[in-house]
Amino acid sequence: PKEDALRRDFTINGLFYDPVKQEIIDYTDGLRDIEAKVVRMIGDPALRIEQDPIRSLRALRFSHKTDFSLDPDLRRTIKDK
Repeated sequence: PKEDALRRDFTINGLFYDPVKQEIIDYTDGLRDIEAKVVRMIGDPALRIEQDPIRSLRALRFSHKTDFSLDPDLRRTIKDK
């Protein structure tokens, strides 16, 4: 699960639920970002967007749909690319 979580685009998508223990497993600090209403890239935003430019569009769409703000590093990277 940790490997899978770290391959995801955003911290808020890196959460898992353990139904046996009835607890959320958070490898990416996604809960913190949900509470702060922030869309944050897992890893270096510049590198991740270079690997897949569509991530920029996903970030913008995600922030719009959830009414979350973009992490400043992610916003700067999108603007610079």
